Amino acid sequence: MSGGWGSLIVILEGGAGNDYLNGGAGSDSYRFARGWGQDTIMAYDTSPGRLDAIEFDAGIAASDIVVSRSDVGHMTLGLKGSSDRITVNYQFGFGEVMRGYRIDQIRFADGTAWNTAQIETLAKVASGPLIRGTPGNDTLNGTPGSDTLEGLAGNDTLDAGAAEDVMSGGAGNDMYVVDTAGDVVIDLANEGIDTIASSVSWTLGQNLEHLWLSGRDNINATGNELANVLTANAGDNVLDGASGTDTASYHYSAAAVTVSLAATGAQVTGGSGTDTLLNIERLLGSSHNDTLTGNASSNMLTGGAGNDTLDGGAGNDTLIGGAGNDTYRMARGQGRDTIIEDDATAGNKDVVQFASGITADQLWFRQVGNNLEVSIIGTEDKLTLNSWYAGSGYQVEEFRTSDGHVLIDTQVQNLVQAMASFVPPAAGQTTLPQAYQNNLAPLLAADWR
Repeated sequence: MSGGWGSLIVILEGGAGNDYLNGGAGSDSYRFARGWGQDTIMAYDTSPGRLDAIEFDAGIAASDIVVSRSDVGHMTLGLKGSSDRITVNYQFGFGEVMRGYRIDQIRFADGTAWNTAQIETLAKVASGPLIRGTPGNDTLNGTPGSDTLEGLAGNDTLDAGAAEDVMSGGAGNDMYVVDTAGDVVIDLANEGIDTIASSVSWTLGQNLEHLWLSGRDNINATGNELANVLTANAGDNVLDGASGTDTASYHYSAAAVTVSLAATGAQVTGGSGTDTLLNIERLLGSSHNDTLTGNASSNMLTGGAGNDTLDGGAGNDTLIGGAGNDTYRMARGQGRDTIIEDDATAGNKDVVQFASGITADQLWFRQVGNNLEVSIIGTEDKLTLNSWYAGSGYQVEEFRTSDGHVLIDTQVQNLVQAMASFVPPAAGQTTLPQAYQNNLAPLLAADWR
């Protein structure tokens, strides 16, 4: 965004997103608010009397800002507890020529204002020592004071320590260890899949994907517009995915969890404190025997290891049991769900459990490509068992109805072949027509035991 040339005062607002701002000649004001992302100012103007300023919105106080400087003289104003920031290129450049890039004043809504001398002092204090990695995979640890850590390329781990620090991982899949709300994390677009491990409440700034809450304190995790994975700790958490398709993860839970996306308030998980889930579309369980339930949206539920129970609820859901003896629940009105099995462990027993009101003679089996489809006749409800015909590791071992009937995996093909000779009953036809019963009843009685 450019302001052009002239003597008027130009006001520039980048808004949300990562913006490039150039006010041109004259006295320019650059406005910034929370959630506006990572903006860059590069405006060269040596005209006499000009005064360029950055104006922060009422939601940002002077105490919320960390000032840092790079080796080439760029200034970064980082917003504590997020990845929002403004970079002023060549703010600290040497010589009269470079003064044309300078911001002269930083203003806050409460009347606080920093001049160039104050900005220079704050940058020296806040930046601390610079600890820089290599293009490889580095582990960088800070000092007890405030540090600036730069990982450069590679999959780096950056842990600056207990003070208020600035961390930038660079390219690669990086891990940032955050232990104070005053830390600033800088991550650019297309620099890998990055994770913040935080022992304090944290909001992901732009370009950061994963947030893992560490420790046992009652702290919160808030996502951004990306597809985030928010991992709970042992305390009571609020996990808010914000926009995007987001996952609440209980991967590190020390015990089994019971979690429902249909719950609108705090829920006792059993193994991971009392949590509140907001704007979450997906669940990832632990290595224990979890119970995961979806809501009316199209969810993805992944059990992980352990003997898990997955219930997608309404909506077209994807259910992934993982290792262990898993149970997939299906009821009328739950839409079109997909089961993904990939566990060939000897003696394993995965089960599809149909709810009350669904009987064996109301289920229609057919092969579609490499998949098995099981429909509730007369409705739009069905299960697709992905890659069923690719091998036994992709199959469940039993189908069960609430009245006690069981169909084992080796008998499924008998029903598929028999039903292939018929057209599935029409919508609203919830019992088999008499002609179908005459042909299928003996087989249903033999295979459903």
